[in-house]
Amino acid sequence: MKRKLLKRNTLPLGLSILFYVPAQKAYTINSDINRIITVAPLVKIAHAEAVKGNYWTALSLNGVIYCSALGYDASVAIDALNAGALAAGLCGKGPAVTAVVTDDKIDQVKAALQRHKGEIIQAQLNHEKAKVVT
Repeated sequence: MKRKLLKRNTLPLGLSILFYVPAQKAYTINSDINRIITVAPLVKIAHAEAVKGNYWTALSLNGVIYCSALGYDASVAIDALNAGALAAGLCGKGPAVTAVVTDDKIDQVKAALQRHKGEIIQAQLNHEKAKVVT
């Protein structure tokens, strides 16, 4: 709530990020706030895991919790995990899914995501600190 940075870590090299982006769009205005409030205690558990350094568990747990609350299909994230992703879950408010993947598992996870109808985007981690560009 205070928008305070709690922790900063450098992630290991050899990781890529895959984004599964379905064709359908989602709008925040259509979200059921009561369902989001209902899962708040579970989100606190995911946050506690992140604070302890269990980032992959936290990302996956948070993503599956919000998939459930927002009515998205969590099988996309589960399929990515099953194919070898370190973590996978809802990206932002969805419906896109993020998967963190070691470079040696990219092809397997990408193939799992391609079984779902949508676009796959591959990105690399940015290890630079955020800065204001004027």
